[in-house]
Order: sequence, then structure tokens, then C-alpha cells
Amino acid sequence: MKKLIKTIYPEKGFTLLEIIVTVTIAAIMASILMSFMGASIVKSADPINETRNLGASIQTIETRTAAYEEYLNGKRTWTSFKSIAGCVDNECNADCCELTSEDGDLYNSKFETLRITVTSNNQKLNVYFTQH
Repeated sequence: MKKLIKTIYPEKGFTLLEIIVTVTIAAIMASILMSFMGASIVKSADPINETRNLGASIQTIETRTAAYEEYLNGKRTWTSFKSIAGCVDNECNADCCELTSEDGDLYNSKFETLRITVTSNNQKLNVYFTQH
């Protein structure tokens, strides 16, 4: 009778040894995967944060570029543009702009050149505006 029951209802399930071996192999594979992918998983949000910061920096520069276009169209004076850009009374806000008088192709001694640097974490954007 016992033999008949075993053939009709075969035993199902895993033995304790099979479960221990499977868990051990899974743990070894997980540790290997974490050693290769650990830094990538931790720093996976960095590109998103950098893109967000870059977008904020571009918005700051776009505001100053719009004011510069108003200056070029005669709707604003150079002095009022400099105040929007962060320079007041030839004193520049160290965070965003600097009056430059260096030699080179971008500079002319007859005109004032304004360099605006927007810094966000480790990214820097430079924009040059020249008095017209």
C-alpha cells in the first residue's frame, strides 16, 4: 500500500541541501556583481543632477543674453545691461561676471568686454559680451 501511494503522489519540493547550495551560489554571484557594478549604481544619479544643474545655468545665461539683445536693439544702455549681468559701478559680482581687458581676439581696448561665468558644481559656462 505504501508503494502505491508513493507512485500516485510523488514527493514534491527541495531538499535542505539543494536550498543551501542555491542560496550560496546566489550570494557569491551577487557579491561579484556588486563589486563590478557598485560604483555605477551609487553614481547613477550624477548625470541627472548634472543635467538639471546645466539647465539652471543655461537659464541664467539666457536671461543675460536677452538683456544683451535689448542693449543691441537700443532698448537698454550698457550700464543697465551690466547691472543685470551682476556688475555695478565697475565692481563685478565674483560669482557671475568679470570685466576683462586681456589681449587676444575677443578683446578690443576701445570697448569693454564682459565675461560672465556661471558655475554649477563642477561645471562652468563662460559667455562673453562686448560693448557695441
